[in-house]
Amino acid sequence: MKDDRCEGVIKDAWVEQHWGNPINRLVTKVEACYTKLKTWNRTSFGHIRSLLEKKRKLLAQAEALLMTRRNHEQLRTLKGEVYELMVKEDAMWHQRLRVEWLKAGDLNTSYFHSRATQRNRRNFISKLNGEDGQVVEDEQKIGEMMASYFSELFTTAAPSDLDPILQGIERKVTPQMIQELTREYTAKEVEVALKQMKSISAPGPDEGLHALIKQAAAIGTISGVSLCREGPKVTHLFFMDDSLLFCKANSHECNSVLELLEKYERASGQRINQDKTQLFFSSNTNQQVRNSIKGRLGVAVSHQFDKYLRLPSFVDRGKKQSFSYIRERIW
Repeated sequence: MKDDRCEGVIKDAWVEQHWGNPINRLVTKVEACYTKLKTWNRTSFGHIRSLLEKKRKLLAQAEALLMTRRNHEQLRTLKGEVYELMVKEDAMWHQRLRVEWLKAGDLNTSYFHSRATQRNRRNFISKLNGEDGQVVEDEQKIGEMMASYFSELFTTAAPSDLDPILQGIERKVTPQMIQELTREYTAKEVEVALKQMKSISAPGPDEGLHALIKQAAAIGTISGVSLCREGPKVTHLFFMDDSLLFCKANSHECNSVLELLEKYERASGQRINQDKTQLFFSSNTNQQVRNSIKGRLGVAVSHQFDKYLRLPSFVDRGKKQSFSYIRERIW
């Protein structure tokens, strides 16, 4: 977006005529912008490093001839071109590295190059294990396997039956607020909203799982847990894309959790990923109950040594022992 030509590429793609309903036209315009920006990026930034090296050599030659020729204007032009190419290369490494602490002005130190290259090697996928246990190394087959996996993972479940979720959401929006929210928005408001976003982020929708759990706790179908005696009940914790649900280890509350998750799936169209869902039982839960609930939910059981965001998922009274490895890694 730092390049002035970027706006022109977007405008040219956006003004093209497309047919269909408004939603289809919007999607088509966005796809056209993506295609043209990708082509423009390849032609404008694909050879930055070689072009920068070439300009630097010309600049060095111009500086060497400065004493014998009056080429001040050429020298000034070359310096400007080299600087512009360095800024573009810096932005390119910024996007590749994807770190917020890389600010404009760092201008490509070897440190950022090594960090970006290291990140690329770490994220490179050379082979995958199929569901049948077979190792796939062919690049095309790896792509097909990825496409098949995520296609199944993100396939919509045809959202329906929204009433149970909506009934559990307390009305907060007044008629005056509705009138304000539904009025026609201006280009200035869109610009302000976009500039408030991070450069490599995109907004996403909020869902009604919280309302369903809160409603279940209110009618007593889910009990939750207390952190201390006489303390408030905790039924769930949400963090980014992860959710923690707390309930008693019995068939009644287990069925209640399944029921509210099914309602959520029907209403949102999002399917619960059982491969990433785990159970944890307190130490006083007998094995028969554990097996029954595990079979009912169809998910794996987590153990004490599991970690979340590189931290212990569960901490007992031995807190020093649980977190001692952090100090060891620092020192």
